[in-house]
Amino acid sequence: MNKYETILVINPKLDEQGLQTLADKYRKLVEANAGQVDEIESWGKREIAQTLGNEAYGYYLNFNYQSENSKLITTINTQFRLDGDILKFQTHRVGEATKKFKVNRRFQALGDDYTIGG
Repeated sequence: MNKYETILVINPKLDEQGLQTLADKYRKLVEANAGQVDEIESWGKREIAQTLGNEAYGYYLNFNYQSENSKLITTINTQFRLDGDILKFQTHRVGEATKKFKVNRRFQALGDDYTIGG
């Protein structure tokens, strides 16, 4: 199964019940598309680096899920775009084969003995 992580920035005007309803809505969407939600983590209300519309703050939710259905990402991203309560989102495929940062070839040529500051 492919593992995914999605970070959502949600309208700060929603109350706790609205956040729970939104999280349940997308949990059901993932499960309806042959997926499995591993974790939904609330990061709370935080300041946004750039204002989105008139909002300087937003609630952050982190979704971790997995699926073999390749159309799940297209489906869920479309729903995120259509949902007025979601200000911004970003989805990544995660796993052992995925490297967020590439190794600098110059350091790689130095071998395993190279240490920073040594």
